Amino acid sequence: MDDQEFGKLRAYLDGVSGSCTLPFDRLRELTGQPLPEEATSEAWWTDPAGWDAWPPSRTLRTAGWRVESAHPAALLVRLARDRRKAADARPAGRTWPGWLGRSRKP
Repeated sequence: MDDQEFGKLRAYLDGVSGSCTLPFDRLRELTGQPLPEEATSEAWWTDPAGWDAWPPSRTLRTAGWRVESAHPAALLVRLARDRRKAADARPAGRTWPGWLGRSRKP
């Protein structure tokens, strides 16, 4: 799958600094992909055959995001910026947040 398919998700996360908590329904809305039945188990979120195999997770990782925690009973997932990956993604010679040409929301 092409990362461009999940542009709505990337656009949303571009406006977030640090971390965010998303209800499962909002994650489905942003990705256009239903979460599998197994997502109601905490193990799915850390299993390479689970979360890592779900197509939108690649977009999140390449955009510098990771799952910080999952709360399946509450149907919530907390995403956090992976600062190492975000720094690697910056074009050389430009500083955060100016490399995107706009300021981040506080």
